[in-house]
Amino acid sequence: RVHLGTEQSSGSAGGCRGRIPDRSDDDSWSCAQTVGPVHASPRGRIVPLRSWGLRGRPAWGLGLSRTDSTAPWGGEKPPSFHWRGNMMRWEVDAGSDSWDESLSKLGGHPLQSALWGSARRKVDRIAEHRWRAFDGDRLILMARIEERGIPGLGRVAWIPKGPTWGGGRSPEVERVFHAMLKDAGYCLVVTDRWVPTEATSFPEGPTPAQTIWVDLTRGSDALWKALESKARHGVARARRDGIVSEPSGDRHDLEWFCSLCEETEEAKGFRGPGSLDLMAELLKSGGEHALGSLFVARVGNSRAAGALILRCGKTLHYFWGVTDRKFSRGAGEALQWAIMEWGVAKGCWLYDLEGIDPTGNPGVFNFKKKLGGAIVTLEGKRSTPLSWRGVLLDRGRRITGR
Repeated sequence: RVHLGTEQSSGSAGGCRGRIPDRSDDDSWSCAQTVGPVHASPRGRIVPLRSWGLRGRPAWGLGLSRTDSTAPWGGEKPPSFHWRGNMMRWEVDAGSDSWDESLSKLGGHPLQSALWGSARRKVDRIAEHRWRAFDGDRLILMARIEERGIPGLGRVAWIPKGPTWGGGRSPEVERVFHAMLKDAGYCLVVTDRWVPTEATSFPEGPTPAQTIWVDLTRGSDALWKALESKARHGVARARRDGIVSEPSGDRHDLEWFCSLCEETEEAKGFRGPGSLDLMAELLKSGGEHALGSLFVARVGNSRAAGALILRCGKTLHYFWGVTDRKFSRGAGEALQWAIMEWGVAKGCWLYDLEGIDPTGNPGVFNFKKKLGGAIVTLEGKRSTPLSWRGVLLDRGRRITGR
């Protein structure tokens, strides 16, 4: 059994689970108001942007610059403009640790983490940027943007499982955000927020994005009772057969896991986004607020099943998993139960099984359903063209199903 293709699956409680950061690392940022052309500064890359008023009237030109945290370029205040009587300010390309700390406090998804973005940039050469908006000292929006598109036609701002909102979605802030993206050269914005919805119609088609969430706050006893009887029997059988499931940091375990995933993909005729280099980078580069963990189920010296989990703050996410059918049929269930117990011990509140397709992939759906979680319908992909080029790109994207 294999579960791959995390960028097409989803799940999360709205944008504001957890505490709002008390303050930001202002000393890492500076702004230059510009009159003529914006050029590169030796202290940091300046991104030409024009901030817009809420009614579409240009406010003033701004150059946002990431600078050395110990010596801000120019010593000026962060970029800002008035909004609702307060000051809204934007930060571009925030540092990894600061970004993941803020994301974890807002209850964001790991696909919006600097951990994931940095790994994809290093391994797959995908350009990415991180934008944050503050209302005073309160964080109100986070968006990690991946650059996609067609050369000569336009750039697409792809925001997987985002953006993440602090305090609820604001159409006013969203209009400002889209205007700034347009000024930065994007012609289309595609979002895929990790937010449940009760909608009955979806812009991307009749099939909504769905996942299964397991509420870890119930504790181990309640979680065990919530497992379907087949899952409990599978865990019991695995124990009788001597299967032990635990986290692993062994490179050989990772190579075995990736190889078995690739074999399963080839047998089923699809290809997921995972690779050995990407998985290794996710496991190596994790920090306090976002990290990856490989779990392996063993029978003696043999490996029976594996799963790669990403943790963002207090949520767990099932990204890849595979079972070797030569071993006990309960190996997969035992591995998932070990992950849930581990999450409870770490104080996590949610385990997202990351995507289900009852029609297209009933085997994986039935396996995940046995684990006692709740089926959640997500908002799914939403697109906003910013120009006529964006309209053309959006039509092509919908036709190809991308």
